[in-house]
Amino acid sequence: MSRVALATAGLAAASALAVGTVLPTGSARAQEVEGTQVAPYVDLSANSADMLDRAIADGGLRTFTAAFVLGSGCKPIWGDTLGIEDSTVNPRIDRARAAGAEPIISFGGAGGIELGQSCTDEAALTAAYQSVIDKYQVSKIDFDVEGGAIGDTASVERRFRAIKALQDRNPGLQVSVTIPVLETGPVDTGRAFLAAAAAQGVRLDVINAMVMDYGHPVDDMAGAARTAAAGTLSAAQESGLDVTWANIGVTPMIGANDSAGETVSQDDARAIVAWAKEQGVGRLAFWSVGRDQPCPGGGAQPTCSGVDGAPLDFTKVFTAAG
Repeated sequence: MSRVALATAGLAAASALAVGTVLPTGSARAQEVEGTQVAPYVDLSANSADMLDRAIADGGLRTFTAAFVLGSGCKPIWGDTLGIEDSTVNPRIDRARAAGAEPIISFGGAGGIELGQSCTDEAALTAAYQSVIDKYQVSKIDFDVEGGAIGDTASVERRFRAIKALQDRNPGLQVSVTIPVLETGPVDTGRAFLAAAAAQGVRLDVINAMVMDYGHPVDDMAGAARTAAAGTLSAAQESGLDVTWANIGVTPMIGANDSAGETVSQDDARAIVAWAKEQGVGRLAFWSVGRDQPCPGGGAQPTCSGVDGAPLDFTKVFTAAG
């Protein structure tokens, strides 16, 4: 996910940049996620990042997906371009933890270069990921891979080899991947991406579908989320990954999406949450906490939802599922 321009371009690129087929060799059984994790994304480098404090205090948020760690060569940096030791992100994470909310660190997104692409030395890449785990003392990490990155075979395989090494070194580490989808599930590059994980023996504990920006008007965004999630589960299982509904994540873009004619209303959000709970979906998220406030003029904007309501309306809908 990006700050505003999300998966539309990535989906078009995914259709054209099909990765060569990787025959799966099987993968480890994914960890069973207990209950439904609620972990909306927070763009911690955006002007609206302080909405996180309000979401914790007033919206009941207890887990959040901290976006995004990028790559400068083999150096991990946040979206503010600063390294992990001195980023402006750090005090925000510290405040969140002090208030009772834990981060899932997310690498990548559509707005920058992920370490798996910028760092071509596999040992250095693994060390860079490990340095982030050590710095923030996290047990859950996410890889948001979209646009051209999901069709970059070399970086996809390099990243999964590094992830396998991380899982071997960090028992209990929970790994999620976040990928663009259509209403029917992943396109060819998404399927090849999942097959590459299976081929490398990587355990994907959560496969998080970005149920947003399909590229055309959609009347029923809640219904589209359901079919996209079902298609994601089927694609993952067909790729050789040992997963169930408990290993699927669903992440809509609240309010106005970047694709015209796509809007996730609060009623849509409630329908997605109710279905996810009934189905046993492992993770619910949305893009993003910083957008969970109304704004004049409507439309897809980075710091507001583009629909009417009060601040944190969507956050409260989602946290009720946790």
